[in-house]
Amino acid sequence: MKIFKNGNLMVATDDKGIIDCESEKAAGLYLEDTRFISRMVLKSSLPLRRLHSDFSWDGIEVRYLGLSKPEAPHFDIYVTESLRAEGNTLYTELTVRNYSAEDIEVSFEFEISCVFEDMFSVRGENDAYKGLDVSRTLSSSTTNNFEFESDFEKDIVENSLPALSMKIMSGGSSRLSGKLRLSKELKKEVIFKKMLSERPVRSWVS
Repeated sequence: MKIFKNGNLMVATDDKGIIDCESEKAAGLYLEDTRFISRMVLKSSLPLRRLHSDFSWDGIEVRYLGLSKPEAPHFDIYVTESLRAEGNTLYTELTVRNYSAEDIEVSFEFEISCVFEDMFSVRGENDAYKGLDVSRTLSSSTTNNFEFESDFEKDIVENSLPALSMKIMSGGSSRLSGKLRLSKELKKEVIFKKMLSERPVRSWVS
């Protein structure tokens, strides 16, 4: 598992840089004690082969090779996917270069799964969570925004990731950008403060 973090947002991927709980149980986007996103995968109308992933402390850059058409004799499309964490936001940027002899039309989108799960239930390392129903109902307030609301909190994912088709001329390139912004609002903050203040403190003095 690989992790990058900057500010409140933490992103966990598998060793290849893929954000998908199917390949890595704990993969996802986390804010404070909650996993908001368990899957965020780039999809394209052209078949892409994942080439290489470069990790940094606050992000990841993934490179892909693609074919302009199925019968192309060699890879002639080059795609760079950049993810960068800052504060509560994950910034994304796609750069597409067309090395083929013809203009191409290509579309991109991100497949996203929102789960709103407690971090400790994801890890499964706390006996207090065994047998506990941690499922949460996901609702969509708009086409792009997702939220979960309980008596105590409201979790929101604001989605402005790129999802569109574009035409790229032979020898040309194009760049797309977008972001995911996560937020958590405590509706009864006083209750949480009281719960924290009443937790027993372990004494390390023998």
